[in-house]
Amino acid sequence: MHKIGNILIHPAFLALIISILIIWVLPPVFNKYEAELLKKQYSDTDFPRRNFYHDFDHDGNSEKVRQGLHSGTLNPYFCIYSNDEIILGQWNFKGTWIKHTILFFGDYNNNGFDEVYGFTWENDSVFINGIEPISDNSFIINKKFLFLHTHYNKQIPCNILSGKLTDLNGDGYKEVVFSVNTGFNLQPRAIFAYDVKNDSVYRSPFMGASNQKIHFVNLDNDPYDEILIDVIAHRNYGTPVPYSDSIAWLIALDNDLTFLFDPIPLNSKFLVSTNHAIKKDKETFILNILKNTEKPTKGLIASLFNAEGNLIDEFNPPELSEGKIFSKEKNNLTEKLHITNRGNIFEFDSEFKFKKVRGLSNKIRGVSHQIDLGNDFIPEFIFGVKNRAQIVILRNNFDHPVILDALVDSPQPFSVKYTKDKPDLISINSNKEYYLFEYRDNPYYYFKYPFYAGIYFILFGFFSIIFHFQNKRIQKGYEIERRLNEL
Repeated sequence: MHKIGNILIHPAFLALIISILIIWVLPPVFNKYEAELLKKQYSDTDFPRRNFYHDFDHDGNSEKVRQGLHSGTLNPYFCIYSNDEIILGQWNFKGTWIKHTILFFGDYNNNGFDEVYGFTWENDSVFINGIEPISDNSFIINKKFLFLHTHYNKQIPCNILSGKLTDLNGDGYKEVVFSVNTGFNLQPRAIFAYDVKNDSVYRSPFMGASNQKIHFVNLDNDPYDEILIDVIAHRNYGTPVPYSDSIAWLIALDNDLTFLFDPIPLNSKFLVSTNHAIKKDKETFILNILKNTEKPTKGLIASLFNAEGNLIDEFNPPELSEGKIFSKEKNNLTEKLHITNRGNIFEFDSEFKFKKVRGLSNKIRGVSHQIDLGNDFIPEFIFGVKNRAQIVILRNNFDHPVILDALVDSPQPFSVKYTKDKPDLISINSNKEYYLFEYRDNPYYYFKYPFYAGIYFILFGFFSIIFHFQNKRIQKGYEIERRLNEL
């Protein structure tokens, strides 16, 4: 006991304990990465200008796309800026932008120069428009008709919020593939593909299911992507219709946009059916998660289907009742998926074995967004946190969190500006607000170890001096007492 007591009051031990407490309460000045707000703008217009960054010619320097409406005519336009903010050109279109849509970027003909595509409407018609702003061939799609749609509140109330460019037919050219969904207007609810090379449009079969996000994944090991469709059963339809939104469905499309297998009815109304691809023993399976929108913790079913639509297994893991499932891989093909749950991140496999891989002091929530910081083709992740006016950036290993003060309210909020030999800039469109942050290495990161050591040695020296004088005082007391005893 005497030895333990000596250890507990030794200057080295006291300095260590207090150093740990001081380091624990220090502000995050030694994070590996940091971010600084460079710009914040607010617009009160009906369609605020949106800024996106994209490296159209893949030279390591991003160009800027400004998407907006002319102040007088309200006609839509793309304005393209070079990396150093010089205007390269402006492309004007007829009609006006559809509010609830995203832009699509890609290289349809593999010529090394990307295009950007956006959606407009005029009268009762919806169109796709596209430009290839950097190359010399002046590639442009102007008002390519897609479908008819009825008006509501002086707008076309359809959502085009998911999709990408991919080669569906093996001709070496990519199609622009996207989901279209409407609410009380009922139709169209379909997946469309615009064949840029042949200037043609085709779509999936007629259905009443309310499609949400779509996932591109190679399920049957052919050269092409299949498409998994998330749906929600909110019962807008009051009349019989194929694949009604009165129930949830498992729906998968082949690369020609026909059904990969007959849609599978899942359960009653007010359910959300989301899908993910997961690998097991070199085979790809469909993981379907069925949740009640009103009571997410009740009636949850996780089902594993093969590529033919056959049910392989069914689970009811409580870990899936909260949070959002996401993949760390860009191509969505992995043997492990991840989920946010009560602020932590777990990984799990097709057997639903869960393992906690990260706990955070800032409790994360909401959907994850992938961005590529460093232009290294390794995705980083952005989550919301408990404070809804903030977001957190995590590296691919879920480490080194950086908090940004930004309210995110947009289906396509994030893009990154790359500039050779300069830090990345994170662009955030959020409804009527716009933010621009610089994300960079923290120059003080590697000073943290000398700083922490300095705290320890200062405290060690402080306690050593105190103990030194205290011991001298005790010895002096002993000496006085000894002399008194000798008298």
